[in-house]
Amino acid sequence: MPVDLWRIAHAYGIILAVDTVLITGGAGFLGYHLAHHFAHKGVRPALLDIAPYEESEYPDGTLFFKGDVRNRNEVRAALERRVRAGSFTRARCPCGSAPTSSA
Repeated sequence: MPVDLWRIAHAYGIILAVDTVLITGGAGFLGYHLAHHFAHKGVRPALLDIAPYEESEYPDGTLFFKGDVRNRNEVRAALERRVRAGSFTRARCPCGSAPTSSA
């Protein structure tokens, strides 16, 4: 059963604006796949994570920010850099687990 990444993005509160989306936890499994999905849709991914990235595995044009979503100043700094370019972010999912596809 294929995963509906747009549905997952919506469930996690990702808000798209202009041409860029900032994904917290971008170095993880979901962040990796969301980055590829959004890039395929023409939306530039910007990733925020404390974990290291293997930048060569991500789409060309991906932006990488080192930071901890639990640290307001680090998130604010990444947002300020992206807001100037016309983007938004998502809040951390309060549910604790990824939603499943009902398709």
